[in-house]
Amino acid sequence: MGKRIQDFVKRRTMYGAEYVIRLTGGTLSLMNRTAFNQALKNVPGLEKATQRQAGTDKLEVVATYRGTDPLDQAVAMVLGGNPMFAGLDSVVDGNIITLCMNGCTKTKAAR
Repeated sequence: MGKRIQDFVKRRTMYGAEYVIRLTGGTLSLMNRTAFNQALKNVPGLEKATQRQAGTDKLEVVATYRGTDPLDQAVAMVLGGNPMFAGLDSVVDGNIITLCMNGCTKTKAAR
């Protein structure tokens, strides 16, 4: 059992962990979604970001992350200079990161 755990930790360190990153809030315009996707390309340690779902109320991306900072904070740092994301908040549930454009409530994040 110990060997299997060591192998898991080694693979996770080498290849990263897979995360689902959701952007929610109000009406997400095409420009909001595009700016968010472009920002994800600049997050250190975030790789293989693939859009899985997109609409006017939610954008969902699956990606691998090997960074050292919490992923929601790493994304927030990249988006920090964009006034479009000034009200951004987050909820983390395991490997699901929900970023809310207008602040998060439990019901918004669960969508």
